Amino acid sequence: MDLYHVWGDLKPGMDDVQFAINLKGFLGRLREQGKIASFRITRRKLGLGPPELGDFHIMIETKD
Repeated sequence: MDLYHVWGDLKPGMDDVQFAINLKGFLGRLREQGKIASFRITRRKLGLGPPELGDFHIMIETKD
């Protein structure tokens, strides 16, 4: 298994809920097609964690 971590912020004016819905749909289709094993979308809250990593953390798991 390989794990890929992506951190980032949204551009000003982008809707956070719509972003999460769209990303979940996209990654869900990749999972259904067998291109990835799983994924997780999380968001940094309460100011915890280094701000340079960004608000959103996407973890994608692949098989080899």
